[in-house]
Amino acid sequence: MNRKPSGSLTLSKAIEGFLNYKTAEGLSPRTIDSHERLLKKWVEHVGDKEIGSITSQEIRVTPSWG
Repeated sequence: MNRKPSGSLTLSKAIEGFLNYKTAEGLSPRTIDSHERLLKKWVEHVGDKEIGSITSQEIRVTPSWG
């Protein structure tokens, strides 16, 4: 059986929580949309991994997303 631990968190879920938090902080809808677009492109690049498996290299390296 290959089941995820109950406490695991995927990148997409973490981003969703981050965006909700930033919305509650009062950031403008335009800023939230900008963060969301950029972060979704990053997920497309690195994959929707478990948070614990993301490396510092994946965070530092930013491809040209044009």
